[in-house]
Amino acid sequence: HAVEAPLILVREEREPRMRAAHGFTLPELIAAVAIVAILSSTAVPSFSGLLARHAVTTDANHLLALVLLARSEAIRRNAPVALCRSNDGARCLPRGDDRWNDGVLVFADDGRDPDAPGGTDPLLRGNGFVDPGESIVRSEAPLTVRSRIAGGPVSGVLRFEGDGHPFGVANTTFALTPGVGGASTTRKLVIGATGRPRVVVP
Repeated sequence: HAVEAPLILVREEREPRMRAAHGFTLPELIAAVAIVAILSSTAVPSFSGLLARHAVTTDANHLLALVLLARSEAIRRNAPVALCRSNDGARCLPRGDDRWNDGVLVFADDGRDPDAPGGTDPLLRGNGFVDPGESIVRSEAPLTVRSRIAGGPVSGVLRFEGDGHPFGVANTTFALTPGVGGASTTRKLVIGATGRPRVVVP
């Protein structure tokens, strides 16, 4: 018998096909850039407005906390405690200066004077100035960085009596607005005739 030769299969090598390159055409690229530009111009103002609203709300709550502190200290001491504009944490700014942003000073306006009979001078009690014998409760300077604060008492001093009522004013309002951008975003701090403060959105 003849021996059959083994069958050998030979795989045909095929040349690899060249894959088509995928990319952007010039019109597609221009359209994509235009869409990104439109989305960016919309997102940036929205983000700025969000930051402005957050800053105003934070600063309004900060001022609210200081007013509440002044009122509670007046009740605790059963004596006048005042809140005034101050940029050095030691004395009140002159009347008519509306720079509430520069800082706020809370002090006991109780007229204490070690040299006066009984340790108190009635002429200094509730005069709206930090006298040598009076104690400073809290000072914040600057009060705000991004917001503007306007309004408040014409005298520049908000004073609470020992029963928690504000002196000389029936209603007092502070208006807070963004320093830059978002001018429509406003918060108001209102102190009613009873002395209770609250933050409102106009």
